Formats: sequence, C-alpha cells, structure tokens
Amino acid sequence: MTRKKKPTLAERALQAKEEGLKHFETPDKPCRKCGGIVRQTNRQANCIECDRKRSLRFRQKNPGHRQAYYQSRRDHYLKVQKAYRGNNRERYRKLLRDWHEVNPGYRVFMVNKHRFKRIGWDHDLFDDQIFELYQHCGIMNQFLGVEGRGIFEVDHIIPVNGVDENREPVVSGLHLPDNLDIVTNEENREKWNYFTPFVVVYDESGRVIDTYVIEDRELQAA
Repeated sequence: MTRKKKPTLAERALQAKEEGLKHFETPDKPCRKCGGIVRQTNRQANCIECDRKRSLRFRQKNPGHRQAYYQSRRDHYLKVQKAYRGNNRERYRKLLRDWHEVNPGYRVFMVNKHRFKRIGWDHDLFDDQIFELYQHCGIMNQFLGVEGRGIFEVDHIIPVNGVDENREPVVSGLHLPDNLDIVTNEENREKWNYFTPFVVVYDESGRVIDTYVIEDRELQAA
C-alpha cells in the first residue's frame, strides 16, 4: 500500500487561489525564519510576516522609491483604474457609498484641507485631529440629521476671514484643532464671520481663569 503524498506548498497555494482565498495557513509547516503559518497564494507560498518585514526594510533604505515608481507609471495606473471603474460601475459605486457611510466626515474634511492648502496653509501635522472632529460631526449628522440632511457643522471659533460690525477685516483665525468646534447650522449662519475681540486670561500654570469681551470691560471701566 502506497502512502498518499502530501501536497507541496505550491500546490496548496494554487488550491487556495482557486478557492478565492488571498492567504492560507500551514500549521504543519511553519516558516523556517519566523515560525509564521500564514502564507500567500503565489507560486512560492511566501510567508506573509517575512514579506512584510522585507518590504519594510526596503522602504526604509529607499524612502522615495514608491513615489518615484508610481510617477513613472502614473498614466498606466490611471488608465487601469478608469477601465476598472467603467467595467465595474455598480460595484465601484457601492464600495464608494459603503466607505463614505463608514467615514461620513471625510468628504468635508478633504474639501477644507484642499481649500486651505491652495492659500498656503499646510496643516498636515494636525490632519488626524482635524479629521477626527469632522468624523464626529458626520456621525452626529447620521444619527441626528433631519430627513437625511445634517444639522451640525464644523465651525471656526475665530473666523478665517473675521470682520467687525462694519464688515471691515479684523482677524484671521487658523484651521487648527483648537480653533474648530461643532455647532448647529443655525448657530453658524447667525454667527457668520463676525468677530468680537475678546481677551483670555491664563494663570502661571496655563489654566484659563477669565475670558471677557474688550468692549464690555471698557464700558465697565468708564
């Protein structure tokens, strides 16, 4: 009686690929280098963990390689992406709808990011904090919106183009997390971009101890 020969890693990878899997496990044959059991469905059945470490080392040694490679084949990638969207229009739209449903604040976040980048304000260091605020606003609109319309907006506490009562420019707030707040549509329209100068008083530890409008304090002194 002949013993049944076990399939090789290449054969198991091919079988997993035919089943529509991207990875497969080999608990009976772990990786010799790292002991991992998850492998890719290519002919070599590479260990995923080793491939990840190898790719990381390459990116660290060649930091600009990915961008340079993409730019050298940019036209080809755009052509392939356009063809895919055309051949899978409904699937692409569904994926896009599902993604925006999970990330409701992304669209407004990117619009404002490009808006301020065009005038030379680059706030990449604060992207995560700013996006978190827009994301929170989008989730609030999903659950509290009226007839599918949002009732909350992200507003600049100190207006970007602040004007006084005579509509004369007086201040320009920054697009930074500390200058952003979530308000209702009505509050934002009522405020518009009017700005009343105020003073914030801090103690030695940096804690706010007083906030007052300059005009009110001057009237009291008079």
